[in-house]
Amino acid sequence: MFNGQVQTRQMPSHATVVRDVGVDSGGLIACQRRGQHHVTSPSRRARPMVELYGRLNDRQLRVLRWVADGCPDGEMAYASYKRTAASLQDRRLLTIRRGRGGWRADLTDAGRFYLEHGHHPLGDPSAGSARRVVPKPAPRSPRPSPEDDQGVPAEGRPRGVSTEVPARAASPTRVDPRRPVEDITPEWVLEQVRHAGGELRLVDLDAADLAAWRRAAKVAQLRLLRVGRQRLHRWTGDGGLTLKLGLLPEPDADDDELTHTEIEQMLRVSTPPPVLPRPAELRGRRVPIPSKEASTDPRGEELIRALQRQDQRLYGVRYQFMARKKPIVRMRRLWQAIINEARYRGYEVYVRQEHRDPYDAGSLIVRIGRDDCKIKVYGDTVTPLSLRIETDPPQRRRRDDVWTDTDGVSVEQCLGDVFTRIEEHAEQQIEHRAAVERRAEQQQQARRAAEAEARREFAEDHRRRVIAQRINDTRYADDVRAYSRALRDRVERAPEDRREDVLAWAAWAEQYADSIDPRCTLAATPATPEPDRADLRPYLGAYAHYL
Repeated sequence: MFNGQVQTRQMPSHATVVRDVGVDSGGLIACQRRGQHHVTSPSRRARPMVELYGRLNDRQLRVLRWVADGCPDGEMAYASYKRTAASLQDRRLLTIRRGRGGWRADLTDAGRFYLEHGHHPLGDPSAGSARRVVPKPAPRSPRPSPEDDQGVPAEGRPRGVSTEVPARAASPTRVDPRRPVEDITPEWVLEQVRHAGGELRLVDLDAADLAAWRRAAKVAQLRLLRVGRQRLHRWTGDGGLTLKLGLLPEPDADDDELTHTEIEQMLRVSTPPPVLPRPAELRGRRVPIPSKEASTDPRGEELIRALQRQDQRLYGVRYQFMARKKPIVRMRRLWQAIINEARYRGYEVYVRQEHRDPYDAGSLIVRIGRDDCKIKVYGDTVTPLSLRIETDPPQRRRRDDVWTDTDGVSVEQCLGDVFTRIEEHAEQQIEHRAAVERRAEQQQQARRAAEAEARREFAEDHRRRVIAQRINDTRYADDVRAYSRALRDRVERAPEDRREDVLAWAAWAEQYADSIDPRCTLAATPATPEPDRADLRPYLGAYAHYL
């Protein structure tokens, strides 16, 4: 049982004291079964902390005001506003609820205070970075004697009480001394760390208490890896345990707005250079054969077991007596030599076997960049030991793709030629892909040129149609004016009660002619409309089927 006191200490100047951060015990999700998660040690995941009560940037303040307005639709133009809202939740300015009804955020009292006063309620409004107000540490007093002010000897103090003087004037955080070991839960540990101001130091613990605290802190650390940006760091020293709670730095607000050029540059930097074959550099190299079987590769042993499984499938449990004997020792050394040589040349090696095929004895795959080459070794007491390579994609089998033991020349002596043939095949595939890419690029450029020419011809035809239409409008306007003049010439023949109507009609006809006459409107070059696929298809010719 833990019986004592917990000492708190002042954090370094480069860090910020964090208190009452993170989610409460209800927000922690249960750990999964052991073996279903991968956790990095705290030292490797250590990252600089951000100030919990610091000032918000423009994007955070915009999201906070948006939530205060009731989250109206259409105002958040970027896709990372939910991530920004999560960072505000870590600062206790928002509460976020997720469910079948969708995503919802609400302001907390601290968020309303920030919108009204411009700083966090626990922050310092006079500081430029709005650091949290932390009392200055009191000067250290001389080390106390074995008997303190109350006259209690050191050996009479309860377990867990630190003999060091606290770094600040506040009294150390007290933990329930009667709490059983089984009640030291991860939620309670996080609560104590938050209550201590973000850093908690335990001293003078017995073995049972220290083990219980370490177990609970480990579980809390794993849970926080899955929730929010809080991280719990723990380390032991001087017979005690130190727990420190902090925040990861907020992601860059522009991470989700990277351009295609920036993405390509990032991929180019993160992608390792491709592995290229080296037939000219390593041509004629003699592949060393291991003389011992002590350091065999697991992939070679897997191939040997594949041979035995093949015999077992064909002959049953008495396959050792019925199947032909195979030179297992030579095969094992041969596989090991191929694997070692592939590693030396920088190529990948792995085993492939079709388990549904009873006649497949497995093969070793040598991968050079994007090209795979299958190597098979077979032989027994009747058939000489042979090595065959099969390229991927498969090609017509050639006589130089098989090497067999002959008089005076063994397969082991031909391994250099085997790798040369594999590298030549990889070079041919690289050249073939480059030629295909060049042809595709040329075809793409030809299609783009044909489409540009089709657009130009479409624009020219559109202008021709506009000119013809304007000429027709001009002729029509002249006919309307001639008609109006004819009416005026013959208006005297009309009865007295109809002359005014005829003159009004003639005047309207002249106005209409002026409105449709391109010479009066001074119509300039017409704007070309955006063509669709059907408009461009008559001008593309052989490339029409690409649309």
